[in-house]
Amino acid sequence: MLRFAVPAGVLAAAATITSYLMARDVYGGNLDAETSAATLTLFLVALWGLAIIARPYTWWRVLLVAAMGGAFTVVLVVPFLQDFFQLELIGGRAPGQAVVIAAVAGVALEVVTRLARRALPRTR
Repeated sequence: MLRFAVPAGVLAAAATITSYLMARDVYGGNLDAETSAATLTLFLVALWGLAIIARPYTWWRVLLVAAMGGAFTVVLVVPFLQDFFQLELIGGRAPGQAVVIAAVAGVALEVVTRLARRALPRTR
C-alpha cells in the first residue's frame, strides 16, 4: 500500500503547492480564492487516486468514484456550501490552471503506479 500512498501523497502535495503559488500570482492576496484553487487541485488529484485504487471497476466502485465527484460538484455550485467551506473560485484563469496541474499530477500518478507494479513483486 505504501507503494501507492507515498508517491500519491508527494504528487498531491507538489500539485497543491504549485497551484496555490500560481493562484497567488493571479489573485494577489485574496486568500480564499488562492486556497480554493489549491483545494480544487488537491481534490482532483485525490479523485484520480481513488479512481486508480478502485480498479478493477465494479458497479459499486464506479458509483463510489462518481459519488465523490458529484459531492464536490454540489459543493462548488451551492452558494451555502461554498460559504461553509470557504470556496471562492473566481474567474477562469486560476481554476483552469488548477485543473491542468491536477491533470499533470494525475498522469504522473498513473505512470508511477504502473512503474511500481512492474518493478516490485506483488505480495499479500
